Amino acid sequence: MKGVILGVILGVLMWALIVLGFLWVMSENASAVTWNKAHASYYGPGLYGNGTACGQTLTASTQGVAHKTLPCGTRIRFLYRGRKTTVRVIDRGPFVAGRDFDLTIATRNRLRFPDLGIVQWRRVK
Repeated sequence: MKGVILGVILGVLMWALIVLGFLWVMSENASAVTWNKAHASYYGPGLYGNGTACGQTLTASTQGVAHKTLPCGTRIRFLYRGRKTTVRVIDRGPFVAGRDFDLTIATRNRLRFPDLGIVQWRRVK
């Protein structure tokens, strides 16, 4: 009798873990979260040591992104080929037609993003 009860309890716990795992995976999945697509490039080399529009000094290790209109400090979650990172808007740009974001070189490297491409993104609270 104790073995049957223990088996039922373990079964319920396993089911609960499976459901929780599924919900966790879905919370970051495109089907559960709306991702936007944007054209992006990167910037940085040649500008290191300069100030950004949001008051930081740009270095090779600066994590961030430039955007024309999102407020400074806005947190953006990027997704590129299964790799994700969350960074803040730290600068204005890009100033090339057809591009929505300029990633810093450190953000680009973290995502393994090419020189130009399409990245998925969403605003994070």
